[in-house]
Amino acid sequence: YLPPEGPDPGQNFPFPSPTPGLWAVFGAQTIRITVPISKGSNIVHVGKPLSQGAASASDPQRGRLYAIAGGDSNSFICYDTGATGGRWVGRSGTPATVNNGGALAYKPDDNYIYAVRGSNAWWEDDNRGTNTLWRYRIETDGDGSGNTWDTSPQPVPNDDLAHTPKFCQSSGFWYPGAGDYLYAQGLYKTYTPPHYNTGVHPRRGFFRYGPISGTATWERLDDAPASTNSMGFIIYDPDLAGQEIHLLSTRNFTRPWRYSLSTNHWITLSQAPYDRAYGINICYPGSGEYLYYATGDSSKWFYRYHKGENRWEQLANIPANIRYHGRRLTYLDGYIYCLQ
Repeated sequence: YLPPEGPDPGQNFPFPSPTPGLWAVFGAQTIRITVPISKGSNIVHVGKPLSQGAASASDPQRGRLYAIAGGDSNSFICYDTGATGGRWVGRSGTPATVNNGGALAYKPDDNYIYAVRGSNAWWEDDNRGTNTLWRYRIETDGDGSGNTWDTSPQPVPNDDLAHTPKFCQSSGFWYPGAGDYLYAQGLYKTYTPPHYNTGVHPRRGFFRYGPISGTATWERLDDAPASTNSMGFIIYDPDLAGQEIHLLSTRNFTRPWRYSLSTNHWITLSQAPYDRAYGINICYPGSGEYLYYATGDSSKWFYRYHKGENRWEQLANIPANIRYHGRRLTYLDGYIYCLQ
């Protein structure tokens, strides 16, 4: 649980009481933290080192915590709270090795845990990230089934220009606590349509996978309001009512980005796709839904913002690089003028 849009920085979060414990995996040990937060207690060592791409997910119905070890390994382990004193046990390894960007997500009452592979190396570039999605069949008490991996779930699909969004160290994969979808954000090599600048990877692509209870497929939603870069983040439903999901990271601190599940648009105002150190002004023609923006700073990129839908579109590049800063965009008689 996390609170809805938080108080001003410096104030305490109003956690309700009682609330369940939080579980965290650090290095080679597991920590349980009670909420309201007091202190952690060392439960038991994992028994093997954890590295880039290590991730965990809990199955509260069965009292289990599952984890992938990352570090370019396929190690997959389970912590059973029902066992005497609690213990870690090995489970069937992932179908391939996991590294930066590896993640697990679980929808309660489902029989599967979903996993993304992340990069296939500790660094990331066009050739290292993957769009791979797997699911793990949980061992069901009494029927002898489970502990197997299924590689059939659809990977994140290419966009209309054959770019492949990829999980990497800046991405995340979450079940928000309610609903029938899993959400992913921060994937490498996602661009802002309908035109694409292939020289910059803004990592703002926002996706959902589901319905988990039916025929699940990937769907690209509106880009996130800004990039979280390589900062950790969480996607959650603040009141489990299925009306909004929030994205909270060290980029937005106590002011989570809000996404409406009824309109499928961000409520939080979306920032321009590429932040520039010396950008130029935004121009409004005086009527209509669009504002226009050129990045400047010796670049050609040109965008427009839809006020009603709170989203950016990349337009065809300006013919020449626009230098540095200044009020260079102007509207007159149906045309946008830009000083070079």
